[in-house]
Amino acid sequence: MREAEPVSAASLRQALANLASGVTLITAYGAAGPLGLAATRFVSVSLLPRYS
Repeated sequence: MREAEPVSAASLRQALANLASGVTLITAYGAAGPLGLAATRFVSVSLLPRYS
């Protein structure tokens, strides 16, 4: 299996801006093998919020 490429903050922000609703599939590959989760709600929380 090839190594995943990092995702930039701008790319992630753009992708989440286009996610209106529906099912979100979250996948990863861990020590025990492939992992997956189907979620009907997904919220992105920023660790660096922009406050004026």
